[in-house]
Amino acid sequence: MSDTHRPSLVTLPVELVYHILDSLDILTILISFRNVCTRLNQIIDNYKRYQTCTKLDLTHEKLNEGKCYGLINGLRNNQTLTELHLRCKKIDDQQTCYLTDVLQKNITLTNLVLSNNRIGIVGAQALANLLIDNKILTTVDLGWNTIGCEGAFYIANALRSNNTLTVLHLEINYITNQGVQYLANALQNNITLKILILSNNNIANEGAQYLADMLKQNQTLRTLVLSENKIDSDGVKYLANALEMNKILMVLNLRLNRINSVGAQYLADVLVKNTVKLK
Repeated sequence: MSDTHRPSLVTLPVELVYHILDSLDILTILISFRNVCTRLNQIIDNYKRYQTCTKLDLTHEKLNEGKCYGLINGLRNNQTLTELHLRCKKIDDQQTCYLTDVLQKNITLTNLVLSNNRIGIVGAQALANLLIDNKILTTVDLGWNTIGCEGAFYIANALRSNNTLTVLHLEINYITNQGVQYLANALQNNITLKILILSNNNIANEGAQYLADMLKQNQTLRTLVLSENKIDSDGVKYLANALEMNKILMVLNLRLNRINSVGAQYLADVLVKNTVKLK
């Protein structure tokens, strides 16, 4: 048979292509079939399983570097996914930059989970640039990465202009007091973020004071998680004083800090005037 008559995916009837797609999972379709050619993209765009796939959780999938880039490329121009979970995929700064570039024009993704990866300062900057322009994302999980205080600086700058993000996970990121200062300053006038997770970031009393100053101004944040840090009773005093003014915060998690009976009393006293739930 000559090459001119040899069947291929780009010439097969649509019904046969659908039959092939029926035997594949969505991940394989994204990696191996998307963006091969315009015709295949058009076929896939009208393929029911693809149209109805709104959540892609690859937490338990094994992705090598090649597959990771293939997946990201497959997401280009995707207009179906609303949730993308890429936990524990060894995603580094370079891959993060590639991902954020692909997502620049995305108008459907609301939940992006990138926890437990290898995202550092450069990746954090790329994500921050995405958040500055993005009007769709409401939840971003960057927990357990290595963005540090410099990465927090870029994220904080994004929070000054972003008006859609409501949930931000930054636990276990080596943010420290300096990074908290950047975030707290940005959140003083933020009107959308409702949940902020800062567990295990080496935050001490200085950082608690920055957050307390923020709480005196912020009228949106509902949950603040500061568990597993280094806040002692002096830091608790700053937070308790802020809660005398702030009646918006509903949950304050200070589990596994360095709070003694004096700090506990500060919190008990503020509960007389505030309905915040302490953990």
